[in-house]
Amino acid sequence: MLPSHDCAPKLYSTVVKENIERKHRLSLRSKTNQPSDIVEKILKSIENPTDIKVRITSLRQLRDGRVMIETSSRKEREKLGDEIKGTCEEMDVNIRKLRNHRLVLINIRRQR
Repeated sequence: MLPSHDCAPKLYSTVVKENIERKHRLSLRSKTNQPSDIVEKILKSIENPTDIKVRITSLRQLRDGRVMIETSSRKEREKLGDEIKGTCEEMDVNIRKLRNHRLVLINIRRQR
C-alpha cells in the first residue's frame, strides 16, 4: 500500500499564477579576449554600483571568458549596461533576454 500524501493536488491555473522571481542578467566579454578574472578586475576598477544606484545580486566568471552579472530589476540591468558601454570601450556588453517558456501536456484525461 502506498503512503498517503497530506497535500492537495495543485491545479495548473494556480501554479501558473504564482509569482516567479525572474533573473535579469548581463554578460561582459573583453574585445581583446582576456580571461574572465581580468575582465572582473577591470570592471571593479571602473564601475562602482553604488555610484550609479544599481544593486548587483550575483557576479560569476564563466569558462569562456565572460563575466555574468545579475541584477534585481530590468531597469537596473539596462542602466548598468549603458554605463559600462559608455565608460569602457574594451568591453562587449550583451543584455540577456528572457525566454518565453513553452509547456507541452501529454496524456491528459478528459473529464466527462
